[in-house]
Amino acid sequence: MGQIRFHTSYVTDAEQQRLRRCYMVGMEGIAWERELRISEKMLVIDRSTHESGKLFVPWLRADGVEVMLSTSNLREQEAEYHLEVELARGTLNRLRNYLADRDQFFELSAAYQSLLDQAQQFFLNAVLSTNDPEISQRNAADSLEKALELIELVLLEDAGHAVEVRYQAGGIKPLIGIEMPVVPESEQSQQQIDETFNTVTIPFNWRALSPDTDKFNFDEIDGPLHWAWQHDKKIIAGPLVRLTDESIPEWMYLWESDFTAFQNYLMNYVSEVIQRYKGRVHVWHCAAGLNSTTGLRFSEEQVVRIAVDVVEAIRRIDVKTPIVMSFDMPWGGYAADRRTDLSPLQFAEALVRGDIGLNGIGLELNFGDGPNDCGLYDCLAINALMNRWSQLQLPLVLSISTENKHMLPGAVDYDLGDSDDLDDSVDSLGAGLGSYEVANLLMVLASQGATQAILWNQLSDTPDRRAGLYTGDGQSKSLINDIQRLCKEQLGI
Repeated sequence: MGQIRFHTSYVTDAEQQRLRRCYMVGMEGIAWERELRISEKMLVIDRSTHESGKLFVPWLRADGVEVMLSTSNLREQEAEYHLEVELARGTLNRLRNYLADRDQFFELSAAYQSLLDQAQQFFLNAVLSTNDPEISQRNAADSLEKALELIELVLLEDAGHAVEVRYQAGGIKPLIGIEMPVVPESEQSQQQIDETFNTVTIPFNWRALSPDTDKFNFDEIDGPLHWAWQHDKKIIAGPLVRLTDESIPEWMYLWESDFTAFQNYLMNYVSEVIQRYKGRVHVWHCAAGLNSTTGLRFSEEQVVRIAVDVVEAIRRIDVKTPIVMSFDMPWGGYAADRRTDLSPLQFAEALVRGDIGLNGIGLELNFGDGPNDCGLYDCLAINALMNRWSQLQLPLVLSISTENKHMLPGAVDYDLGDSDDLDDSVDSLGAGLGSYEVANLLMVLASQGATQAILWNQLSDTPDRRAGLYTGDGQSKSLINDIQRLCKEQLGI
């Protein structure tokens, strides 16, 4: 068994809990199953391989926002690594490689060069002071702060250039949408949504739509669908299928050991949906998260079979409407906690190469620490992820949400923990992203040539997840205004 050891400053219970979400990947990008031991300022990672790899670790920025960072490629060695130093090395390495490619088109401004110089000097100080871990870790943290600041500034600037070039070349403008499971009661909220988004996505929950065996009630779908048609929105229907406990009907667990019976009931449900709404939607979002979640413990081969069956069931009834299938946790860190043979990208690639009839690929970028969430990554890592998935040569539909701050008019940061309708737990992303940071992230995503649509997938806050555009009691958050400005001023939508 291979082992890599790190000296670290993660010593509090909260820090060690964060550290337990780390994972390592090899050359193929698949996270290795691993065992973690954390004690006495040491992190020990045991793996079944001796290959070198990159370690991904949640890092808490100075502003309290958690971001996933990675080391460079690390080999096994007798001496322990210094975790903070290696995270700074890995981040600077990614940044310098990006800037080297960028230099062919743009000169780095004096202000940006100053940030880079500071990041590198702090890193050098960290390396030279590893005999004093406290000083070394402090310098590494300062290096990371400067590097992350520069990453966001440069990627946002380059996103503006990319959007301009895309439009000048006649490229299409991306769809900007909101998931709407229900129509908001407030007319003001409805007007805000109408003015901000050109697309509405309507989720289908098999469990809610079919409480009894092969009996269906679509009342909860018809309301949002009617509203979207009235307001001339593009309509994305789905995801139709998720293999989660929250989405599979209770009665289906009677057939947990009978895969053929499950297939038949699932195809009946999908066929019922397509027959009812054919010609009334613009895109079928056929399935989501099959790469990572299964409430019935099916094998990976069986889940791939389900993916194919769902697409074929749609095409038997509707041969024209585009079909998209989405994949969650696209970095694949979940594989560190359970055995899987396919990374998310490999799962998608198998379906695309099979030519089953997919017209687009969806990525679910739900940033958080929930069971179906991925950690928040910096813009450079997101840019690299988009480039990899673009190699499938299909349009990308991005479904995104993240914890975000609620700003009261004329006020500074509003403490979400004081809201009566929310629990008092500290959310995993610290203070949450500011709305302007979320808008910047959306700009980076929109600048990618393969991006066909960006869909915000949470309408309102819930006690478990504060990623909505509205609070739990219906107040609009500043994020929807920033998205509206982004669409009008920068994306021309």
